[in-house]
Amino acid sequence: MKNLHIDIVQEDEKWIKINNLTPYSIYFELFNIDKNMGYPIKDRIPLGPGNYHKRPVSWKGNDLGFDAITVINEIGELYAYTIKNDKVTLVKPKKISPKKPFVVVTGHQGSGTSIFVKSLKYFGAHNGDDAGNFNNRKAHESVNIRMFFHYVLNKDNVDLKTMNNSFYNAMGVYNYKRWKINILKPLHLHYSQKLVDFLPNTKFISVIKHQEKGGLSPEGKNFNKADQVEILEAQNPQLSGQQIFHMDWNKYFTDYQYAQKVLEYVGFKFTLNEKIFDDMLKAINFDNKKLKK
Repeated sequence: MKNLHIDIVQEDEKWIKINNLTPYSIYFELFNIDKNMGYPIKDRIPLGPGNYHKRPVSWKGNDLGFDAITVINEIGELYAYTIKNDKVTLVKPKKISPKKPFVVVTGHQGSGTSIFVKSLKYFGAHNGDDAGNFNNRKAHESVNIRMFFHYVLNKDNVDLKTMNNSFYNAMGVYNYKRWKINILKPLHLHYSQKLVDFLPNTKFISVIKHQEKGGLSPEGKNFNKADQVEILEAQNPQLSGQQIFHMDWNKYFTDYQYAQKVLEYVGFKFTLNEKIFDDMLKAINFDNKKLKK
């Protein structure tokens, strides 16, 4: 493990302590893989060399059950670990070429991207072994890929070799499935051209959803209050020479023939009918109250 080592100790029933034993400042995110719930360092301030950070082991009365941590140092090296009984184990990299095919789902936070990805997962797509349990209501995204995009791909000072190695380490947890459609879900693609250059064989789907009153989640409520220009920018990433499908969210969840077109674009080969479509809505616990009237 070159230039990177962390130590994690649960000091008592209330606190877990992360020690940075490296010469670099690091960003990290503790998370529970099954719940797809991550807990980043406060305010995304890096943890300095030789310093430590303490986090509660429960939140709002719920045991967080940390079983993984991913750390990224200031030069863009990403390493993923599993946690069991205070033992931290490095996850082996998986050398998946960035030229492999991916489907990127993007849009504005709170605009229904999670439930859309959940529907793709129902039909057989893969969105990462660290994307949580299918029965989860929210998220459905790879924590490691999200961190790779935010802290590695989005930076200007990371060389290509480091970037590739960090991608391999993230793929060690994501676990690319060669026989499936592999989904990534980065939102607010301010670094869209970097993503296109790094993952050249990628299709994009931008989820288009209109604002409405209220919202069933904090993210949905924030989306409904967001600035129109901000939403337009998030829903219309600047891509060069890359396929993109601007998907009408309402129409996808109400019109199975339209959904068929979306699924064909993604790469699925089966034919939808009303029963299969309704079975999907039931399986993902789709709430019709989310539809814009």
